[in-house]
Amino acid sequence: YLLSAISETSQKERKQMEIIAHRGIARDRSEENTPLAFCRAVAYGFPMMELDVHLTKDDKLIVHHDPEVSHDGGRIKIREHLLENLMTDGVCVAETVRFGQSRKVPALEMVLDIFLHQIRINVELKERGSGKVLAGLLKDMASRYFLFQSGEILQKLLVSSFEESELVMVKEAFPEMKTAFLEKRFQFPLYARDRKKLDRLKRLGVEAVHLPCRKAGRELVDYLKYQHGFAVRVYTVNDRDGLFKCLNLGVDGVFTDKAEALSWMDVASVTKEASRSISVEFRVK
Repeated sequence: YLLSAISETSQKERKQMEIIAHRGIARDRSEENTPLAFCRAVAYGFPMMELDVHLTKDDKLIVHHDPEVSHDGGRIKIREHLLENLMTDGVCVAETVRFGQSRKVPALEMVLDIFLHQIRINVELKERGSGKVLAGLLKDMASRYFLFQSGEILQKLLVSSFEESELVMVKEAFPEMKTAFLEKRFQFPLYARDRKKLDRLKRLGVEAVHLPCRKAGRELVDYLKYQHGFAVRVYTVNDRDGLFKCLNLGVDGVFTDKAEALSWMDVASVTKEASRSISVEFRVK
């Protein structure tokens, strides 16, 4: 009975604060944002994974954090190369055979086609112009891929960006798409310009704000959640203390590089429930 109660408590708390695989689950930086890292996120049971996208010269979206990628011992700018050439040169994944074992840079379309029915995905748009391209890609996939035709699978997407303009483009094409604004400068009390920005985001229909862990304090989180109605997610939380802090703050999700974070959440959930029980028992006596 006790194990059952712990399991039920853990599931309940996880629904309140999601643990999100940041760039998948990688063993080192070279594996971040790769199919191998995404496969691990699915295998470990993460409810959502986050990835970053950049534009190629021919306006294709590929999954990579930086605007440059390693090639032949140097670095090349993604925006200056065609996707087909990146595939030919061995930078990007060229086919789906053993896709889940690849450490190469994947095209976003491949990732969505293979993984979106298995796990929710947060696509972070890294540059201006990418919102329009993403909207076009999703419309095209809806016409060519069976799993996208019903529109239900699009509900498993969350689109985020530091650029308001890109969220505007996505919302215009897909008003029901979940979106989030990334902000690393907010501090409480907010400046007038930041309050105006929040008002604009709310009118646009943006549902969430993503904050760096160092900015996630009680006053700011409460202000965003309860005065403006935003969901709040925090990045990047890679230790137990940070996760416990976020759980106590009542944030909606945390991004992590650590596979162990799922077990940390189980411990945190049981600890929190136990402290509630002790408090209730003390009051009753």
